[in-house]
Amino acid sequence: MRRSSSKALDEDLSGLTVFSLVHNTGTADARVMKEARALREAGAAVYLYCRWQKGLRHDEVVDDIQVVRFECYQPDTRGIDDPRKALGEEIFEVIRSPFERNKKVRDLMLGPYGHYQRTLSELTELTTQVVAATEKRNSRQSNTTTLLSLITDLGGRSRLENEIREKRRRIQRLRETVPRYEEYKELRKTAQEELFYNRHTLFAVNLIEQGFTEKPDVVHAHDLYTLPAGVAVKRMFGAKLIYDAHELEVERIPPLPPAKKSFIDRLERASLKSVDDIITVSEGIAAAYKSHFPNVSLVMNSPEIAKNSVGQRVPTIRSMAGLGADVPLVVYTGGISGVHRGLDKVAEALVSLPGYQLAVLGPRHREEDRWLLDAAQHFGVADRVSLHSPVPATTVPVVIADADVAVCPIQDATLSYRHSMPNKLFEAAYAGIPVCVSNLPDMAAFVAELGIGPIMDQTSPADIAAKLREAVECRDRYKLSAEGQAALNGKYSWAAQKEILLDLYRPLARASRP
Repeated sequence: MRRSSSKALDEDLSGLTVFSLVHNTGTADARVMKEARALREAGAAVYLYCRWQKGLRHDEVVDDIQVVRFECYQPDTRGIDDPRKALGEEIFEVIRSPFERNKKVRDLMLGPYGHYQRTLSELTELTTQVVAATEKRNSRQSNTTTLLSLITDLGGRSRLENEIREKRRRIQRLRETVPRYEEYKELRKTAQEELFYNRHTLFAVNLIEQGFTEKPDVVHAHDLYTLPAGVAVKRMFGAKLIYDAHELEVERIPPLPPAKKSFIDRLERASLKSVDDIITVSEGIAAAYKSHFPNVSLVMNSPEIAKNSVGQRVPTIRSMAGLGADVPLVVYTGGISGVHRGLDKVAEALVSLPGYQLAVLGPRHREEDRWLLDAAQHFGVADRVSLHSPVPATTVPVVIADADVAVCPIQDATLSYRHSMPNKLFEAAYAGIPVCVSNLPDMAAFVAELGIGPIMDQTSPADIAAKLREAVECRDRYKLSAEGQAALNGKYSWAAQKEILLDLYRPLARASRP
């Protein structure tokens, strides 16, 4: 995308190269892709470096964005045994001890323990061969004519018996190299624990080992997982570094014990010394970062509603759940994620709401799904809870528009959750349905400003039930007003959020041009 006039060049991002870093698989992350598309549509060249998982391509182009996936937590860190130079002295001092511990674990995993599974596979294969050969020998012994013929022609029996003996000796030697299973299990547990302290360093190490064909002008690091990698790339190329904090890092879910919380706080503060700007998702989280960092912008998680059209053919949540128009339907969008998102309390609330159905639309994970269904079974409402696979992010408001009410029962478990402004709030608002939200400051203020739903005590199934009933039976009370619609389409729209993002990038684009 190139524009000819000098004024247009001041407005677009022509000539800017952006490296976007994210610890997940990238293209399924709505926020990451919205921002990357906005930058690309404005003229920037965008490279998305993200996590590879089995079944996904290592390289592909999505929406004109170059996606590069790699094994970001690969434990073999031979490519950068001393990360001091790449990450800088301050970050290195934070990660030095866990990095050295990780090297010791790595050496064990690459030594006898690293060959554990492969050795067992060899043992299995050899044992199978011995069994087959023994059966073959026994079969030959049962046929005197064949046996005499083999002995006469090739000495076959002796050869076969020698082969069996050699294979059995090899099996014994292999067994002697295999560690005891309990030792191996403990080492795996240690490695998993150490990953918490080393995942940021490993992401940086494995990213650098990819090699780069382009030079970035800006590195856009999503969450602390990728921030040290962003620092490393900035140091390599002299790029600007933007930190996109989707959460308040030291207050993530599940709540961290003191030692881990201290490590995250020290790592983030050390990394922030190389950051040029911070982007985050809510007023409360922005205020927390502003207490120790000067440049913080707010880019909310509004959906790309402009990509939808009124006549778009998509399944509705009611049809997906197989429900008629007269059945009261509560919808929840997003991941289940256990007790901290409160869906077990909504399931309990259904006990007081005869006939009401709950439809959950979002990523499916077997353990999380089972947890919710077990809770629903416990309360005797399992037949009124349905789980549905995700749909494209841009279609969610259209899909859920025929529900009666949306619910957002996030619990006040950490400051990050207290100040969250999740996608589901905006999706319900654009769907034109009431939304019952937790009594937490940022989301409650949003719903109250637009007048689109009651505020509930998220810890009380009885109050959740009462507020859901109120929203369904008094729906006109929570219909979006003209003023609310103006606010939604104005300051809360993705178009508005995109302009905030681009305003942050435009000076960087101008500075990068000759």
